[in-house]
Amino acid sequence: MVTRKKTLSVVEQYSFFALFAGVFVLVYFTFKAFLTPLIFAAMLAVAFAPLYRKLKKMCRESARAGSLLTVTLLLLCIIVPASFLGVQVIKEATGLYQSATTPGSQYETIIQQAVTEPIQRLYPGFSFNTSDAIEKFTNWFVLNLENIFSGTIETIVQFFIVIISLFYFLKDGKRLTEELITLSPLPERYDEIIIAHITRAIHSIVSGSLFIALLQGILAGIGLFLFGVPNPALWGTIAAFAALMPSLGTALVIIPSIIFLFIQGNTLGAIGLTCWGAGLVGLIDNILMPYVVGRGASLHPLFVLFSVLGGLAFFGPIGIFFGPIILSIAYTLIDIYRNDFDTKLVRAKEI
Repeated sequence: MVTRKKTLSVVEQYSFFALFAGVFVLVYFTFKAFLTPLIFAAMLAVAFAPLYRKLKKMCRESARAGSLLTVTLLLLCIIVPASFLGVQVIKEATGLYQSATTPGSQYETIIQQAVTEPIQRLYPGFSFNTSDAIEKFTNWFVLNLENIFSGTIETIVQFFIVIISLFYFLKDGKRLTEELITLSPLPERYDEIIIAHITRAIHSIVSGSLFIALLQGILAGIGLFLFGVPNPALWGTIAAFAALMPSLGTALVIIPSIIFLFIQGNTLGAIGLTCWGAGLVGLIDNILMPYVVGRGASLHPLFVLFSVLGGLAFFGPIGIFFGPIILSIAYTLIDIYRNDFDTKLVRAKEI
């Protein structure tokens, strides 16, 4: 006996889609607080999928064991160095605050020599309260630094959400991808193209940019230490974050440090740091960056800059990665349109 599917009436179809939309709106608000760690975990899962596949093979194709081993290795590689670095950065930030707010400190003297005195030669009536300005700046800086590195309950909860989600995304990533392709209204070949482009973009943006920024931050910190700039761990960490920003980079830290050394009278150290910054730290941007990041989706640098800034404004810190990924998806859809829909439209006009 053959059973035929009952065709839904127009009212039933609209009712179903209204219920469907309503439920997914509720699901969105339910998961809204966890979207950032979930997205970040998904990007990490894509970035470290090659490592997971190797470890899974070592574990006799056990997805659970391979995922657990991958997460454990990542935790060891991230938490241990970050703990030591975090303690050192907070220590140096506290020392910076104490020395900068002390009357007659070296920072006050340097600003007085570099800014106030040259202006007073041109405009004798010019006055600038250097001590008060330094105190306000260091108060703001240390307060924001503490907010970044403080171990709040929210930060700890989000960290555990990322770790747990990463474990399941690695273990069940293939099945979840197949489910998304099944549910997508687009043809399967379009879904595969989009997923392939997203994967390449994540590998280049997350793995490449993160690795390059970390390496630049380490080298910048070593250079600052070697040539006598105070608080090298603090400024090296800031250089690593600045390296994630296109058209900004480690120059945000290196150039003021060179000026600092010149004003202090350490001309040899300033020249050495200039050579170090341009020759070694800058060389990574010019040689290693195109090799590592260039393997991913090819995006115009100007659009990458706007996507990062817009992503930061809209999504928060994760926008550094999420903005360029969205831009990569847009590029992919444009390519699909040019290669398929545009061709069909031209043929239709010719007929």
